[in-house]
Amino acid sequence: MSQHSIINTRLSKWLQASSVWGFAIEPPFEEETLSGLPAGVVRFRASRTAVVDGQETTVTLDVAEAWLAGDDPTGDRRLEAEGCHLGALEWHAQVGEDSSDRDAERLDVIPEEDETHPRVHQHPYGEANDVRRAANLPEPIGWLSALNDRLQGALDDGLQAWGSLADEED
Repeated sequence: MSQHSIINTRLSKWLQASSVWGFAIEPPFEEETLSGLPAGVVRFRASRTAVVDGQETTVTLDVAEAWLAGDDPTGDRRLEAEGCHLGALEWHAQVGEDSSDRDAERLDVIPEEDETHPRVHQHPYGEANDVRRAANLPEPIGWLSALNDRLQGALDDGLQAWGSLADEED
């Protein structure tokens, strides 16, 4: 497999997850916009409106993934797919116009962990940015589902065909 195949797989998963949870990717995934990305990179922004704590607001999703050819140098098989491994990853969901860290949910994969940064970690919604919990790497659709849970169902109105997708994954 190759960087090209993993990027196609990742773009497909993000397109599906964004569609299911009602996010609009801007600009849309088209040949012109995708051809400008460096090899092995997924990068895009998506957004939608939602009612959070009784207020209509925008939820913005910024996604960046860098996939490198070959096995993970630390042997972390969770970060390998299709003959490649994750060099770095940042998934950032911001609730509202303010860039407050407490109004954001982040998942990061960093090249080398240290005493304060597990290699795969999340910055949970509602907590300060210096809170970093070790995490697994979920599928995009599952990460957005967990975000919806933390937002007390605020993204539910964007669900498209969730039941049929859940049945396929079982």
